[in-house]
Amino acid sequence: MPDSLRFLVAVGILAGLVYGAGWALSSFPPEPQPTVKALASEKLRQH
Repeated sequence: MPDSLRFLVAVGILAGLVYGAGWALSSFPPEPQPTVKALASEKLRQH
């Protein structure tokens, strides 16, 4: 009985950590960052 109880406690703790991580990621979304991409000089020249 103690082995199965220890297993259930370990699974419960892991499930709680996964749930907490998912909640934290969904509650605090990252701020959008502007994307700046340098263009090659060949692309800027028009023929």
